[in-house]
Amino acid sequence: MWSMKYGSAVAMCLALLAGCASSQKTAPDASSPGPSAKPSEPTEPPTQASTAPAEAPVVWPAASDCSGARCFAFDSPKLAMRALLERRDPLIIGFGEAHAPSDFHGATTVARFTDELLPVLAPRGSALLVELLAPPAGGCEEARAAAQQESNEITTGQSASNQNEYLALGNQARALGLVPDILRASCADMEAIRAAGEMGVVVIMETIARLTSLAVESRRARAPADRPLVFAYGGALHNDLTPREERTTWSYGPPLSRSSGGRYLEVDLLVPGLVPSGHSYAWSAPYEWTQSAPASTWLVEVGEASWALVFPRAPASATP
Repeated sequence: MWSMKYGSAVAMCLALLAGCASSQKTAPDASSPGPSAKPSEPTEPPTQASTAPAEAPVVWPAASDCSGARCFAFDSPKLAMRALLERRDPLIIGFGEAHAPSDFHGATTVARFTDELLPVLAPRGSALLVELLAPPAGGCEEARAAAQQESNEITTGQSASNQNEYLALGNQARALGLVPDILRASCADMEAIRAAGEMGVVVIMETIARLTSLAVESRRARAPADRPLVFAYGGALHNDLTPREERTTWSYGPPLSRSSGGRYLEVDLLVPGLVPSGHSYAWSAPYEWTQSAPASTWLVEVGEASWALVFPRAPASATP
């Protein structure tokens, strides 16, 4: 798992009451279903028939032995993502990222996902669930304030632009024909966080996993046959297919894998410069191996349905 600061919910849009409202004003599309004090239900974007010619299947390269795992080098993140889609044929993909800290300069994980991967995914999918937690429309102000305080503990040290980048992701998803949505909490959810006291952060993590699972299932039930995929995007503590025992309730991976008949795919997105060090993850040693290899896009096989996508290192001239 990621550390709490890096892998948990990005801006818990709990009013973030004021935070969500102010961020929406700077978003490129005011009609986006981004988080707000009174989030509206997302509307379905018009379906557009694709006239693009069918692409030839991606040829997988030979595997490299990267510190005991199998790593595959691709020319671009786009080709790597296409290769995974063709090989696994998933119905649900849970993308996990490390949120950018306040001192990070450069293209963040969510920005690279929006620009490089979303155009590949969108033609195959119907909906994108973004990990922003919206409060109920009204009532339970005391519980909402308590939940906001717990949220602040999680997001301390994260970049102030993280939430706006999530909103930009939702807007781009809509432009590409996906229905973007967020997590919608109830007063009962807020009260559970407040009642947990010092364990409120844990309840927030469990709430995110539970609401994500419910929202993805709802979207999948409505997905058209020609665009069956549903995507979830957020912190990498929540998408694990095999979470640590003490964090089982923090992950939506196992229940969504069961409900989809094993057609759930976990993809952790690793951007050099944003990967937390000093921790041991299944992909840690393979990731370090890729950083000493030529600057390619790498797919690291963590498990049959668990992968890590390593973005290319930015050229030195492009490093701020």
